[in-house]
Amino acid sequence: LSLFLSLSLSLSFPPHSSLASVPLFFTVLNGQTLTGYKVVEASSTVEETWSTHVRGDSVLSVVSKDQNDAVYSQGRALGDRSVLHKYINPNVMAVAVESTDKGHVDILVYDMVTGEQVYFSRHKQYSGPAHVLLSENWLVYHLWNSKLRRYEVTVVEFYLDTPPKASEFSSLASQYKISTLQQSYISISPLNSLETTTTLRSITNRAILFAETGGRIAVVPKALLDPRRPAKPTAADKMEGLLPYTPQIVVPPISYLTFNKTLMDIRGMTTGVTGLESTSILFSYGTDLFFTRVTPAKTFDM
Repeated sequence: LSLFLSLSLSLSFPPHSSLASVPLFFTVLNGQTLTGYKVVEASSTVEETWSTHVRGDSVLSVVSKDQNDAVYSQGRALGDRSVLHKYINPNVMAVAVESTDKGHVDILVYDMVTGEQVYFSRHKQYSGPAHVLLSENWLVYHLWNSKLRRYEVTVVEFYLDTPPKASEFSSLASQYKISTLQQSYISISPLNSLETTTTLRSITNRAILFAETGGRIAVVPKALLDPRRPAKPTAADKMEGLLPYTPQIVVPPISYLTFNKTLMDIRGMTTGVTGLESTSILFSYGTDLFFTRVTPAKTFDM
């Protein structure tokens, strides 16, 4: 079990706590230094396991995965009947760091147990605010392109070069060789928050929720944010269901959950599961509170 904490604090556990069966790791961000710790069960204390300094002027965003993030399939079947094996690490965290003087934003992904840097990308002539989302084997983030004067949303998917040897992931196992697929799309609106739908077994296709600064919440199917969308789909691409590439994410009016309502000062969103696999629930908070259900694949089980 791994946790991320944004505050410096001390943790204490009673002597009779049973932690031997579930090793507990946590990461603390202090300024621009990330430090990983492990709980020592025998003495109910913590010991430092790794530390790193993220370079830049300011940390824009730090996120980790939801510990209840369900994954339905460990692989992705392609149109040619081959399989891409997903890199599903529940212990990863993403950090967005801005260097104002150099005019770039760095996106970094770390394993919170070992401190290994899983991914790094530098976006020159970009700036914040940054909104970052981690789920399953993919990363989505939203930045401002200073050169082209537009907002862009980038999706990165992580895959294993070889099939996994075990059904359950372990950060303490041997090193994993990872490949990444990445694509950026034009986003027409600045955002206040970014979230994903979640269902009980994650059978339902995901959707990304965009909370716009104008007070609307849009539902964007994850299929639109796919780094493998081809410019000219082949027969295998069509069999897989890949959508043709378009440079801009266009949200039709019917895809806004708020309809004709405007939510003031959206500061965040959270999603949860229901008893129906087709349905996820959404709660957004700020000056206004908004609660509704989301059905990315319609209500197929009602």
